[in-house]
Order: sequence, then structure tokens, then C-alpha cells
Amino acid sequence: MRPQTNGTAERFNGHIEYMVQSHHFTSGEDLEQVLLRNVDLDNLAAAAISPEGPKSHRRPQGDFTAAAIA
Repeated sequence: MRPQTNGTAERFNGHIEYMVQSHHFTSGEDLEQVLLRNVDLDNLAAAAISPEGPKSHRRPQGDFTAAAIA
């Protein structure tokens, strides 16, 4: 059985997809900062509305810049 998210994961992923497609990023670091900021904002929103308290998404660890991936 898979956990039910009521579409929250899909909405978050859709928002990230929109951000990546619609914004011009000057560097891999710029993209990384925007993605990490969105994870932080999503965590704050989830904590504010969750009756069980905050359930933090894990921030990715490591270097995800274009140079590191290539």
C-alpha cells in the first residue's frame, strides 16, 4: 500500500516543473537555491496546516550543480 498524500506531492512537483520551465536561471547554483528555497517554503506551509505538526521533507544532500552531475 502506498501512502496517500491528497495530491500534495503532485502539486509540489507541478510547481517545481513550472518554475524550471518558466524561469531563466543564471547558473546551476541559482537553480539549486531556488529549489531548496521551495522545499523550505513547502515545509513551512505543511507545518502551518498540519494537525500532527511539521513533517519535514528532507533537503537533498550533495552537490547537484550541472558541473557535478556531468
